[in-house]
Amino acid sequence: MDFAFSTLMNLEWLDLSRNIIVSLSDGSFSGLARLKTLNLSFNSLTMKDLTFPQGVFIPLKSLKVLRLNKNNLGIKNGTGLNYPDRALSALANLTYLSLDGIPNNTFGPGFQNMTSLRNLSLTDYLEGDCHMWSLYNTTFVNLSNLEYLHLADCFIKGLLIEPGAFSPLRKLYFLDLTHNEDIDVQHLANVFYGLKDTTTLKILKMELVVNRYSLGICLESRYINHFPQHLEEFHASENNLEAVDRQVIPMLSPSLKKLNVTGNKFVFGTYLQDLRLMANLTEIDLSGGSFTYNLPSQYPFQIPKYDATNSCSLYQKTLEDAHKNPFVFNLPPNLKSIKMNKAGLRYTLSGLRVGKNSLERLSLKGNYFPHLQGPLYGFDRLQYLDLSSSFIKRIEPDFFVTLTSLKYLTLSRNQLGNNLADDASSAKVFSPLTNLQLLNLSFNALTNLPPNIFRNLTSLRVLSLEKNSLIDFIIDLSSLKKLQYLDLKETRIASLGAETRRQIDALVQMNISVNMQRNPILCDCSNQQFLEWMTSSEAFN
Repeated sequence: MDFAFSTLMNLEWLDLSRNIIVSLSDGSFSGLARLKTLNLSFNSLTMKDLTFPQGVFIPLKSLKVLRLNKNNLGIKNGTGLNYPDRALSALANLTYLSLDGIPNNTFGPGFQNMTSLRNLSLTDYLEGDCHMWSLYNTTFVNLSNLEYLHLADCFIKGLLIEPGAFSPLRKLYFLDLTHNEDIDVQHLANVFYGLKDTTTLKILKMELVVNRYSLGICLESRYINHFPQHLEEFHASENNLEAVDRQVIPMLSPSLKKLNVTGNKFVFGTYLQDLRLMANLTEIDLSGGSFTYNLPSQYPFQIPKYDATNSCSLYQKTLEDAHKNPFVFNLPPNLKSIKMNKAGLRYTLSGLRVGKNSLERLSLKGNYFPHLQGPLYGFDRLQYLDLSSSFIKRIEPDFFVTLTSLKYLTLSRNQLGNNLADDASSAKVFSPLTNLQLLNLSFNALTNLPPNIFRNLTSLRVLSLEKNSLIDFIIDLSSLKKLQYLDLKETRIASLGAETRRQIDALVQMNISVNMQRNPILCDCSNQQFLEWMTSSEAFN
């Protein structure tokens, strides 16, 4: 294919992926001085000097992005393969490079000439083949300008990570080590030691870096002695963590703003009190796992044996803890958002008091909370609460009494039909929520609602009652002066009474929209007035 593109002097983007290309020559890209993106992925360009002659990339003076991933079948062995640094060294303006990861190899001296390279990707079993196994102190020594390094799915073994492997990466901003199950928790120190002095690393992803079938882990502080202290985001999902000892949280980066520990198995312990020490944390995600695993094909061999030196102080109390009465749960002072979706929580949501906090969003969907008892004290700034799909059967009249700042409340996909049909208690349930703007009660097996149940929701803009078994809708809407959307879709409501129609017409100035799609609307003379109103009212336009 020599000189095949020599007449395309203005070409900026070229995709040659999936073409069974097996070799290149010095003239392959002649004439492409303005090319910015070249995709050679999913071919058969095995990483050998013969495949990539030294002058092959010299014409590509403007190239910014080069994709060479998924080109090395059988890379697990890696015999005779090496990163083509002599050929790549001509790409002084390259900023992004994707390659397959070679076992037990280093990035050669030619990478020193690639002074613009900022993003290196050797990841993703769908898009590449990475079997690096080991990381030496010399692996990245010629890549000192890197800012983004993707090493997910690379079969890296913790025992084969030399402590200084990441030390040369002084400008690193983002590091992804996700799905390297052989790193394992007891070898975390080998990762962190090389990052201990970095001031630029802000995002670190270490999801699924322990065997997925292993026993629950209590993380000991000795494994994170060199945790990078300027980190702002840390992702540690799916690591079978059950707890951390009382020394761990104070050792984390004081700059941490976002913490993602979804898919772990955390138990309740005094270590949770230390969350308050994370002064800059704004988001924490403690949700459950999002995917299932296949049955193991062999007995897991990485489950650590019992360690007599284990010093995980899961329930260690301080003098301060011992004198706390009543129990107060202290959150990080600047925390804005908590997610604990599908986290396996099984509780009666009884009374709880939290210390002074800034929490605005709390998502607890997909757990098991059959009884909302409350009250919940200290959530003075909470605006968003999601308790959907949580098997809720009963809400006490005082549960929301302290949550007056709520603006968005989602209770969909629960079992509140019997509870909210009770005139005596349900009329009080939502009355404290005078600032509420959205209430979602869809999929709740509702058959009947008291007329005054929403009377105090004077700020309400959206009311969703979709997918319930309501036959009649005699709710008093007269105080809902700001209502803009009423969702009655897929209920059993066949008509609306004269007073309800009058109240909806009074809200037309708010551009109210009523949704009654897929309802069994009566089309006979007895329902004529409703049918005429529905076809003429602006609420249905």
